[in-house]
Amino acid sequence: MNGEDGRVGALRRPDAAARRPYLNVRWLGRMEFARALELQEELVAKKREDPSLEDQLLLLEHEPVYTIGRTPDRSSLLGSAHLPHPVFSINRGGQATYHGPGQLMGYPIIDLRRCGQDLHKYLRWLEQLLIDLLSAFEDRVEPRVY
Repeated sequence: MNGEDGRVGALRRPDAAARRPYLNVRWLGRMEFARALELQEELVAKKREDPSLEDQLLLLEHEPVYTIGRTPDRSSLLGSAHLPHPVFSINRGGQATYHGPGQLMGYPIIDLRRCGQDLHKYLRWLEQLLIDLLSAFEDRVEPRVY
């Protein structure tokens, strides 16, 4: 199920009448953070234009990079001049986070209306999805979901 387009598989709707996948899971390999962010923004724009497009889960690894959220407190960077990798300010909360090779990143592009626009319900669903996915590999990885 791993085609040349990076498509790993798709989860189907529980409704047997619905035939198209509603979550397209794609493995993209190792990718620079800026390119991954650009791809996410492109997919979000397309999804806003056409809500019937399937939801996406992008799975990838980044080249070494630090990200930091909208917080005005930059103390977790300890002065970015000494850091060996680029720093990206992004549209999320939280302190600085390192991302790099060997760390699986998952970026969902999801229409929250399918979760009743309930962020907590969505986060519980997403967490369980990742736990279920990682359990298939438990003999090869130590599953941790953050």
